[in-house]
Amino acid sequence: YLQQALPGEPAWIAAYISFFITVITWVGPVLFGYFAAIIESIIAFYLIIGRGLRWVIPVGIAYSMGVWTTAEGWGAPFLPGATANKGDVLGTTNIYVIAFLFLAVWVYLTPHRKEN
Repeated sequence: YLQQALPGEPAWIAAYISFFITVITWVGPVLFGYFAAIIESIIAFYLIIGRGLRWVIPVGIAYSMGVWTTAEGWGAPFLPGATANKGDVLGTTNIYVIAFLFLAVWVYLTPHRKEN
């Protein structure tokens, strides 16, 4: 699947995606798929229950960046300019990261009452 993200990308993005292809090939696609599913499930679980957000938010940002900058080649499904970025740079990446950044502001910068 990542091979399909390579055509038409600048050399630096192609090298970045190729690095992930090499890692996935070395680890094994099935094991990597299980790992991705487990990480997604853990992130979803903690977002739903609202606990552990101080460590889930950075993990969610990193995971979102990793998935959307490789599998979608720093863009797609949005056309150039659809996200107010020039060209097809950062497509869906900024949407997922912005959602986590809003959560980060809420978790890290707003006072929360202690539960006894």
